[in-house]
Amino acid sequence: MNNSSAKRLSEILAIEIRERYGVDSGEAVRAKIEELILSDTSSSTFDQYVELSKTKNHNALWQKIIEKITIHESYFQRNENILNAVAKTVDEILSEKKTLRIWSVPCATGEEAYDLAFIVAECVYYQNYGTKKLNDKLLEDLSLDHIYIYGTDISETSLKYAKLGQYNDLAMGALRKLDPVRRRYFFNQTPDYYEVKPKIKRMVKFVVTNVIDPPLQSNFDIILCRNMLIYFSDEQKKKCQENLAKALVPGGRLFLGSVDPFLLNPDDFTQHTDDQSIWYQKK
Repeated sequence: MNNSSAKRLSEILAIEIRERYGVDSGEAVRAKIEELILSDTSSSTFDQYVELSKTKNHNALWQKIIEKITIHESYFQRNENILNAVAKTVDEILSEKKTLRIWSVPCATGEEAYDLAFIVAECVYYQNYGTKKLNDKLLEDLSLDHIYIYGTDISETSLKYAKLGQYNDLAMGALRKLDPVRRRYFFNQTPDYYEVKPKIKRMVKFVVTNVIDPPLQSNFDIILCRNMLIYFSDEQKKKCQENLAKALVPGGRLFLGSVDPFLLNPDDFTQHTDDQSIWYQKK
């Protein structure tokens, strides 16, 4: 195998990646795939890459490419203006409904999904006890069985970290903006890392899924899909946004990232702006 063969093969696989997973087949993606192909030096492995575009089902080699090209880094309390708007929305919904369903996509290593769990736990705590001052015993007694939070991603490696719920600043910088109060009440500290408490972990279910496939459910009240659409082609953005609309209940709310292109169908969504953020409500 020579470099030109690897380059041509990476171009073919990048196009296939775009069609299957929605990830834009730009130069950076092609370069990462080419690097991966060249690192696998045996001729039999190269033949397996050649066969990939003909393979209809997702397999271990496709997953290996996905892990290579996806971004795994995240951190807690990213874009707090959006999270503050989400907290306000959570309070409004739980004042009217008994259950709440939230979807974080893509959730990477779980920080956003857990941020949502913290927000909801704080809201339920305040509604139940009438105080925002957290207490270990009251938190432990708090019933959160009516809350359903899903974190999804196409990266199995990221979700493995998410399910562990173990974070430290040396490895990923995940805790660099975390509120000390949340660090105190929602984590157990060990010498090497902070681990999300079991009660909070139970609120979140992590699932490997592709956002351009049919959605997991059609009854989400809130969806956060931040800073992902910028990597999609216009065609895949459209498909993704159609799926997000299908996944929301009527009146449900969608929060995008500040850099995401807004190609949302006005027949599906109404745009709202407040002091903190822009968000979209399903008609």
